[in-house]
Amino acid sequence: MKRRRKKKKSFLVKWRVVFLSVFFISLIGFVGVYRVLAIKTYRGDEFEKKAIENQINKVSDKIINPNRGSILDRNDQPLAISSTVFNVALDIRLLEEIGQKNIDKKNEILKTVSEVLDIDMNKLNSYFEKDSNGKLKPENDTHWKIIKKKIDFSLGKALESKGLKGVNLEEDTKRSYPQNNLAAQTIGFIKGDTKWGLESTYDSYLTGTPGRIYRTYDNRNAIITNDIAPKKGNDIITTLDLTLQQYAEEIVANTYKKFSPKYTPEVISLILMNPKTGEILSMAQYPDFNLNNPDDISLLQDPNYKASFEKMPEDEKLKILNSVWKNFAITDAFEPGSTFKAITVAAALEEGLISENETFYCSGYRQVANYKIRCHKRTGHGKLNLTEALEKSCNMAMLDLAEKLGRDKFYKYQRDFGIGYRTGIDLLGEVKADSFVLPVQKLNVTELATSAFGQTFTATPIQIITSFAATINGGNILEPYIVSQIIDENGIVIEEKTPKIVRKVISQETSDFLRNAMIQTLEQGGTAYKANIPGYKIGGKTATAQQGKRSDNIYTLGFAAYMPADDPEYLALATIHKPKDYYKAMPGEVSPVPMIKEFFEKLISYKAIPPSKNVETNNKDTIIQDRIILKDYTNKPLKDVIKQLNIEGIDFQLVGGGGDTVTKQIPPPNTPMDKNGKLLLYIETKGDEKSLISVPDTKNLNVEEAMKILKELGFEVVVDEVAILENLEKENNLTNAILEETTQETTISTEEIEDIAKQEKEEEKKEKKGKKVFEQIPEAGVFIQKGSIVKIKIK
Repeated sequence: MKRRRKKKKSFLVKWRVVFLSVFFISLIGFVGVYRVLAIKTYRGDEFEKKAIENQINKVSDKIINPNRGSILDRNDQPLAISSTVFNVALDIRLLEEIGQKNIDKKNEILKTVSEVLDIDMNKLNSYFEKDSNGKLKPENDTHWKIIKKKIDFSLGKALESKGLKGVNLEEDTKRSYPQNNLAAQTIGFIKGDTKWGLESTYDSYLTGTPGRIYRTYDNRNAIITNDIAPKKGNDIITTLDLTLQQYAEEIVANTYKKFSPKYTPEVISLILMNPKTGEILSMAQYPDFNLNNPDDISLLQDPNYKASFEKMPEDEKLKILNSVWKNFAITDAFEPGSTFKAITVAAALEEGLISENETFYCSGYRQVANYKIRCHKRTGHGKLNLTEALEKSCNMAMLDLAEKLGRDKFYKYQRDFGIGYRTGIDLLGEVKADSFVLPVQKLNVTELATSAFGQTFTATPIQIITSFAATINGGNILEPYIVSQIIDENGIVIEEKTPKIVRKVISQETSDFLRNAMIQTLEQGGTAYKANIPGYKIGGKTATAQQGKRSDNIYTLGFAAYMPADDPEYLALATIHKPKDYYKAMPGEVSPVPMIKEFFEKLISYKAIPPSKNVETNNKDTIIQDRIILKDYTNKPLKDVIKQLNIEGIDFQLVGGGGDTVTKQIPPPNTPMDKNGKLLLYIETKGDEKSLISVPDTKNLNVEEAMKILKELGFEVVVDEVAILENLEKENNLTNAILEETTQETTISTEEIEDIAKQEKEEEKKEKKGKKVFEQIPEAGVFIQKGSIVKIKIK
């Protein structure tokens, strides 16, 4: 009985479990069905609409990149611009369907794409290759296969006008740098997610707001396309002057090449600042690189270097590229040397420890503690006054001043003048350079002595020029800056930077003395007398500083100079950093002094700076004769202006990318310009843009090849006048030689004379044929009218 009751109880338990399981499953199923029916009944349209919309937007919801804001010089000339371009995509699936129905139609579409975009037909056909199963390969089985990126706007529109099925255009933006290598390290560039220079500092202002194209439904469930236009980024106006930057770039490049390979420096730098405001007018360094192709560094112009570079491991190549991309003016620190002597003098004068009539005695060396410290003139300068101590850059005089100052006061002025602090310039990556600035407690007698003439501590070029500016501008440490305005797409100034005085370090009286005293540096007997320009008051201070271990014989050469000395508006700092084997060079063989002289001569010509008052000169007529007074070429057809300039023998450079009318010229009309200078012509298109064609690149071609290419495109060609004069001179010499010969020997016939002349001309023709173009005016890539003159210079 018990067993029967137990079995019955077990059966009931199992039955209950089965019943409850079935009940709950049925309940869940009923709720699920009810939920689906409810959604279908009450919200079916909404969910169905969302599902379709998601499918549509998978292929139609696209982000449109905005054009980045432009970077302009102080005269609104473009340094970096963005333009609308297109990416071209093929609908491979659609074109495959078209091909299956009509292969000729598909081939016609692809042929047109090939011709417009200059893509090989074999490349286009490769996108339609099949796998072993006869299906499109997975990487090509798509409605959106990008075949070419960032084509020009006009080319994209030309392709769009063909109305080709299966060919789609996607709007994009392209960053370009019209001046190529100009101010490369300052302007910077964009490579992937990395940005350099101003492109990085002002990225948040330059970056615009993306646009968007997507599809939605209206209240009748009809599909509508929404197009939100992108918003262009803000433009930034820099303090840089395109013309002055070009002058600086040319000088640093030529100087580097002049010293190469015997004394090849690591870097040559040239900065120009307004010492009253802190504005940076130019900032150039060499080696440099092409902003449109950052991997194209100028060092590769040397075939020997290029050959070795190509064999280097990738990490070594990247190391070299980074060394060229970085801005030397803000990232590299070195012992400044004698430019710092102006600060040592300023500190002693300001503290009242010396007078302007102070005298010193230099024997050529002095024993300080256990060290013999020498002057650069080993035999000594003898007796000097304060002005002469600066003029002749005497180390022994600085030792006297350091002793009078003591370490506490010296350290105070060293720091107050900005050594070991960031200047605050608006470029990311500026270093403090404080690692080697000794704390006051470590400024022992030897360290104090050597620090007085700019050794034992380091500074960056931007720190050196900023601190030096305070010695001549009335005693103000200014915050240097490169961007003056930020302007929105409507031309409204949204931010503006004005000069900022960080602190005052010396009095006007002390500054006035130094400004006048350092004029003597460029007079006969001064360390920079070779930079003297007759008729102009210029002041400055040279520097030759050993770097690191003294036994390594590594040097950095510097020269800070300002003009007009009575009221300086321009302060330049030229630096030759670590020239190879400098200690083997003859005195003056490697020097930044000629750099400043050439730069200031160009500056005087460009800005039409009149000679200084109360300056005697015997070369005034020469200065005028070396210049030409410019005519007014503005608002005239470019074609006519080019012709006129070639007649007048004036070289020029076009600014603006292309055009048919001159809108502005620098230097302006009726002002003098150096005969060897270049006139800048700013051009715009006021006629038919289609009439403009691009000037080809003829550099490194021989004369015949260059002339053939130019003439085939419809340009007129002028060979450099110097080459023509040389040829005429040869012809005259030949004629004279023949005449002399016929006078001496009457037996030579007229036919023989003609044969000799013909033979000489053939030889001359062969010689000329071998000459290559080293410069062309206008430069390659600029768009000008057909029939315009292109001058080619050969050597």
